[in-house]
Amino acid sequence: MLQQAFNGLVGGAFYALLALGLAVIFGMLGVVNLAHGAFYMLGAFGAFIALDSFGLSFWAALVLVPPLLAWPASSWNGCSSGG
Repeated sequence: MLQQAFNGLVGGAFYALLALGLAVIFGMLGVVNLAHGAFYMLGAFGAFIALDSFGLSFWAALVLVPPLLAWPASSWNGCSSGG
């Protein structure tokens, strides 16, 4: 029962994070931009590949995947460091 409650809180936190991202973007720009959802999915897929193909633990994937995906994401948005 406690595990189910924890899973519900984690799932709700993910939904809240996505909703907050949409609200901030809409509040500042006045447009609905769904690109952050695509990067959220890209991070989940990267973590899956790290877990499945490379055999990393969940915590190692949680630490390694976001920085590895942040670099190409920032360069796609035109704010890459160093160039």
